[in-house]
Amino acid sequence: MSTSHPPGAAASVTRALEEIGDFEVLLVLTHVFCGVETEEELLATAGPRRDEAKELLQRMIEYGFLERRPRLQRSTMAWAYEVTRKGEELREVVTLLERFGERWAGPDAELLPYPRERVAR
Repeated sequence: MSTSHPPGAAASVTRALEEIGDFEVLLVLTHVFCGVETEEELLATAGPRRDEAKELLQRMIEYGFLERRPRLQRSTMAWAYEVTRKGEELREVVTLLERFGERWAGPDAELLPYPRERVAR
């Protein structure tokens, strides 16, 4: 396998990955694409890492992947997250990653723990 890439393609992929930041952005988008919308629902998917998840949601708003809007839910106000046009462009990427995971990792594959250290954007 060749390790050389056309400079334009490599640069575009590098810029795209830098813009996404880390894989958790894609995981949150996956949940939103599947219908998880409210802050509480999204935070519930984070388990004990709720503070980190809140920070991630805020970054995703700042970077333009999500918008946060108030929504009346069972007579109380809740925050709902919607995918922006920028975030929507990653739907196909998420779908392809899902297919890749099903084909190559399979349902019985051992999931790796979330990395504790991340490169700051």
